[in-house]
This record gives sequence, structure tokens and C-alpha cells, in this order.
Amino acid sequence: MEREKTNAREGGEEMPQEKQSKPGQAAQGPARPPRMVYAPTEREAEDGLPMIVFDLDGTISDSYQLSIQACRQVFGRMGLPALSLDVIESFNGLSADEVCRAMGIGPERRSEFEAFWAEAEDEAVRRFARPFFGAMETLRALEGDASLCLLTNGSASYMSQTLQKFGMAHLFVRKAAFARGMTKADWICRWQKELCACRSLSVGDRETDVRAAHAAGALALGVTYGTGGVGELMEADALAGDMAEVLTLSRRFCREGVLHGTADES
Repeated sequence: MEREKTNAREGGEEMPQEKQSKPGQAAQGPARPPRMVYAPTEREAEDGLPMIVFDLDGTISDSYQLSIQACRQVFGRMGLPALSLDVIESFNGLSADEVCRAMGIGPERRSEFEAFWAEAEDEAVRRFARPFFGAMETLRALEGDASLCLLTNGSASYMSQTLQKFGMAHLFVRKAAFARGMTKADWICRWQKELCACRSLSVGDRETDVRAAHAAGALALGVTYGTGGVGELMEADALAGDMAEVLTLSRRFCREGVLHGTADES
């Protein structure tokens, strides 16, 4: 879906329209059959609640404008070439490693990048960070039915500031920011064991979130209101177009261990 632009200026440059919850895209093609998680044994079912791992950017936090602002500020301070809006948009939700690879930032400038990024990120969180509509209500509704966890490719400081601003930190029993040597799949596997989760679901807006979930043996719920759309998320086990659908599908997963292709099929 083409995003609208605005002529409003921020810091002397054109900024994209403040973006919030783009309309969820419907899945194309025939309905997919529900995916069934393995049926837990009686002992396993007694050990722990189902686990739901949420991605932060593009899933809980509407970080579109935040990401655009931070990228432009950092790349400008480093003297890197100006990039089109489409290219900058593609960096939303990526890790520092992935952004540096894409921009050709080598080890000799990595510390410089990280220092500039931390400053830009802190400022952008204060000015632009906001949750998607219905995020708090969805998390509160699921809190008693599942162990809620959070993952982000951002820094620990970014995650902490964002959750503090949203008032959500207390809702998650496990949280992890980007850490070298640890993938999202690694964190999911680790938390499954720590929480003795009888089954696990990962909710995210990027293809990398889907792959991480499957690598860890979890089901993947793709949200189409974030950065990634239907085309990017077709390997997900189900798709949700807004927070109401995330809640519907997640509740079904918690109760029955199944995940339909879309909320309409539940």
C-alpha cells in the first residue's frame, strides 16, 4: 500500500505523514488449514502456560516515523549518501548488524554508528514512539492466558524507554533487546525452557520474525499493519490485520493450540 506523504517540515526537511496502523491486508488465495501445535502431555500441560512472544517495532510499537527520523539523522551525521524514503523504510525493525551491512558500515565505524544511533533513538522515542491502537488492551486480555515475552532488534535503552512511555513493561515476563551472538530464535528457545511453555507463538511483522519462530519450533502469526505486508509474510501460519485479530487468533492458540490462516476462519 502506497504511503501518503505530507509537506509538514520537521527540522527543515520533509517528513512522511504520521503513520498509524495501516489497514491490514487480507490473505490472498484459498484458506489455509489450521496449524496444530504438538499436543502436550498431561505433565507438560501442568508445567507452564502457553508462551506468546511479541516483536516490538511494527507489532506493538508504531515506529515508522521514529525509524525514518533516526535513520536520516544518523546517516547525515556520518556523511553517508542520502537515501530514498523506500530504502529507509526497509530498515524499520532491522538489527544494527543488518543496517550496517546494508549501508556498508564496517567495523572501523561501528562504534561511531552506535553512538550516533543511541542519541537519535533516544530523541526519536521521546518525540514519536506510540503503541498501535488496541495494543495495551490486547496484552492485558492475554496476560492471564499466556506468558507474554518481548523481542526487539533495538537497543536495551530503546526498549526500556519505549515500554516505560507506553506503561507496558510489567506485562512481559521476559524481554530481550539486540545482543550480538543471540538470535530471536535463540531467545525463543531459551524462554520456552525457562518458562516450561506447553506451546509457543511468535507475533511479528517481518519475514525474519516468521523464520525465527519456525527455527525455534514455534508458530508464527504475521501482522500486516506493520512494515511487512502479505507478500512478505506468506510463510506465517496465520495473518492478522489489526490488534483485534491478534487477540482472536492468540486466544484460540492458547485454548486449543491451533492457528487458523486468518481471524475470519476462527
